[in-house]
Amino acid sequence: MNSQKIGAISAWYCGLAYILGFLVLIFWLSPLSEEGLDSLLKLEFLIENKSAYQLWLLFVFLGVGLALVFLVGAIE
Repeated sequence: MNSQKIGAISAWYCGLAYILGFLVLIFWLSPLSEEGLDSLLKLEFLIENKSAYQLWLLFVFLGVGLALVFLVGAIE
């Protein structure tokens, strides 16, 4: 595969990862969507969903960071 194709795939991954990441954060990993939650209940929600939250962080931030390495390499 040439560098332009790798760059294009990386760019698509970056865009889709951010869109899907925000959708997951808003609709699934958001304790703010429930009314009347105090700080302790929000913390309990995050502790209960710790592995999903860590997977989300891995997918969005580390995945996009790695894809940016290839994207910058294709741009040069």
